[in-house]
Amino acid sequence: MLEKYSFYVLLLSLALAVVGVVWLLVVAFKERVLWAFAVLFVLPAPLVFVMLHWHKARLPVFVLLLAGLLGAATGGVNYYNEHFMVKGPREKQVEDEQHITLTGWSETNYSFLQSKPHVVVLQMANPDVTDETLNYLRGMDQLRELDLNDTKVTDKGMAVLAELPRLEDLRLARTAITDEGFQKHLAAKESLRKLDLTGTKVKSKSKRDWKSAKAGRECLD
Repeated sequence: MLEKYSFYVLLLSLALAVVGVVWLLVVAFKERVLWAFAVLFVLPAPLVFVMLHWHKARLPVFVLLLAGLLGAATGGVNYYNEHFMVKGPREKQVEDEQHITLTGWSETNYSFLQSKPHVVVLQMANPDVTDETLNYLRGMDQLRELDLNDTKVTDKGMAVLAELPRLEDLRLARTAITDEGFQKHLAAKESLRKLDLTGTKVKSKSKRDWKSAKAGRECLD
């Protein structure tokens, strides 16, 4: 429930924080004008004032604590959802680029990717990703980075990847691609700059030849 209304909870937290600060300033002003200025401008003064005048300052302090708890709860829920709980696709804009993370999600239908032709970074390192899944990537002319580690893609799927004009960073670790498939579909692809071929059947010589053929290339093996 909290994650659904996290924006509103955060607004409430900010509102309570403002109320708490203003209330504390009013209490300090009533005690002494110098206290009010000290609380407002001197960093340790609020703590000193609260300790010396706890009976008068306790209510605004409780309001500030409540604001802090709500803010921390909202941040905690958002962090959990971001890093540990992926129910659906995570989409975000990074410097005007569309990034989508599907790694670890709980769904199985990748067909929605057909409506995302402007994706630049796509993470989909899931064991249910197959050669057929890669057909949904056709037309992604902006795709620069693709993570297919630990998927079931084979040489057949490499034909689709070869069609992606701007693909630079490709991760295929622990997949079933072979040296033949690599040579046929990827070795001559000019846009590729970085490859992860760890645990594949691509020969070491093929990796070295690809890396040395053009300056700036990287290959993990």
